[in-house]
Amino acid sequence: MSEIINVSDAVNLAIHSLIEIAINQGRAVQTNEIAEKFSVSEAHLSKVLQRLRKAGYVEAERGPKGGYRLLKDPAEIKLDDIFSVIDGPIQIPFCLFKRKSCERVNCKLAGKIRAFSNEILDFLKSNTLADIIAK
Repeated sequence: MSEIINVSDAVNLAIHSLIEIAINQGRAVQTNEIAEKFSVSEAHLSKVLQRLRKAGYVEAERGPKGGYRLLKDPAEIKLDDIFSVIDGPIQIPFCLFKRKSCERVNCKLAGKIRAFSNEILDFLKSNTLADIIAK
């Protein structure tokens, strides 16, 4: 099945994990708890959480009552920043064929793909973790 918007598993895990950690701000949330809730690999989730830790979004507490806590206010965490931390800078496609330039002078999609992508990017830049939680 084809998807219009393709979000990597790692970004998906990062966003869902940050939401879960933000909702439970009074305590440290353990990796196995998040993995079980979303039926995902604990090993893959751990790698994603480590990237978020290195980027300063969460801190890790060791020990039996350890887990992850947010270091930033959810209102300060923009969705585009999460994408960038996990997958690198967001690229705006020029062409569905992934070409850098178009040989077709009369391409009916010229500019439309970029405009649609910019709308998505604007959404990611203007919405925070707090906005997603509130909805």
